Amino acid sequence: ESHRLSRLIQTIRGVSRLEAGRLRLHLGPVALEPLLARAGAATLGPVGYSWTLQAEPGLPPAWADEVRVEEVVRNLLENAAKYSPVGTDVVVSAKQVGSEVIVAVLDGGPGIPAASLDHIFDLFYRDPTMARTVAGSGIGLFVCRNLAEAMGGRMDVAPGRGGGALFTFSLSVLAGDEGDLARAPVR
Repeated sequence: ESHRLSRLIQTIRGVSRLEAGRLRLHLGPVALEPLLARAGAATLGPVGYSWTLQAEPGLPPAWADEVRVEEVVRNLLENAAKYSPVGTDVVVSAKQVGSEVIVAVLDGGPGIPAASLDHIFDLFYRDPTMARTVAGSGIGLFVCRNLAEAMGGRMDVAPGRGGGALFTFSLSVLAGDEGDLARAPVR
């Protein structure tokens, strides 16, 4: 409980820095495939969830803050574990679409009711149906969306095919050669 409370306090401090525009990002090239593999193994492996990583071959590096990207991914994976029955597969994918890399997390849970889709990223919002059965604070998805936007991307949610929820977020692709930081997009 003390670990959970400490994490909640750190998250709230991060939210206040985000809202005040004082959150410092350390942008640079981020290799997403190893980051996604590491986050999946650390988040889903210990709690017994099966998961699949589907990264497009030759995925270019993203221009982002590696620590913040991992924070977003881990939060989405923790939510997937919270809302998915044990034994269902969580699918994490990444692919390039134009000048962006799209990262997606598809869970095997009940999905998000249509009435909650417009509010799911609001601070402290919890779907009333799920709030009765699954613990949470309603902070995580707010932080995820704001971090994605602070790095120049966006975050969305949609119903997954066959159930569940599909969370996606975008990041800019590193412009030019991997080492050519001078031409990278400025965010």
